[in-house]
Amino acid sequence: MKQNSAPPPGLRTPLQFLKGVGPERAKLLAKKELTTVEHVIVMKDTPTAEIPPGALDYEALVRDARPMTDWPRIAETDAAGMCY
Repeated sequence: MKQNSAPPPGLRTPLQFLKGVGPERAKLLAKKELTTVEHVIVMKDTPTAEIPPGALDYEALVRDARPMTDWPRIAETDAAGMCY
């Protein structure tokens, strides 16, 4: 079965079509059950930068988000982690 060289339109684009991924890296990501991308979120590096068509604007998402009102109670001895 021959694969297309262009991604299908809309959301849920297979990861292999993202720049820097390709079919081989997509196979590795699939082992972690990562097979598609639904949203691309872009943070502008200058105020005049444009968000590419189809991408979401990080600043707009933060601005329009509702604040959390019900924070979980966590003991200071509970495990925690953070990733960058």
